[in-house]
Amino acid sequence: MTEVQEKIKVFAVCGPTASGKTSLSVTLAKKLHAEVVSCDSMQIYRGMEIGTAKPTADEMQGVPHHLMGFQDPAEPFSVSDYVALAGKVIEDIHARGKNVLLVGGTGLYARSLLKAVPFTENSRDDEIRGNLEAEFAADLARTDSLGNTVDVRLNMYNPMYFLMPYYEGYRSSEVAQFWRIRSGINQGDTALCTEINLALALAMEGKETDFETVW
Repeated sequence: MTEVQEKIKVFAVCGPTASGKTSLSVTLAKKLHAEVVSCDSMQIYRGMEIGTAKPTADEMQGVPHHLMGFQDPAEPFSVSDYVALAGKVIEDIHARGKNVLLVGGTGLYARSLLKAVPFTENSRDDEIRGNLEAEFAADLARTDSLGNTVDVRLNMYNPMYFLMPYYEGYRSSEVAQFWRIRSGINQGDTALCTEINLALALAMEGKETDFETVW
């Protein structure tokens, strides 16, 4: 941040999701004659309104909100980028005679901005990033004793994964066999196999079932 930015008074409302930041910040912004600058690392992205609980136009009540819904999710964006953009927005708001209200739940963004943490081109280490990505790819490819990869093992706890082949057009018996193979259930485990078939039958009829009994 520049010397000018460091002298600008910034009010802040920070906290976890669903803690009432939006309604409080709008009320404060009206009283303080302020504009809101978001410090949420997810609300910066376009097309993610629901998943990030981005305030609606009605919730904003006419109060200007900045740094929301502008970034392509496919493009890289870092805390360094955020600090640079937020600094410019804050200067602009201040130059127009308005107060600044920083609102969001990303502590790294808020602290870096308010404490003027310096970032340089050397802040990112592509070698470390590459090594971590290679380790992650190796972990994903690693299989257990049943030949299941990480994504399959994680999805074992997802009922929709269990029913996925059914939705793709397979018969219930084929789906049950698919799940037994993927999870390593012994074909002789009659009780569990019966519960699997029962759950499938209920699902086909559109009835709810307690999948915990299946697992």
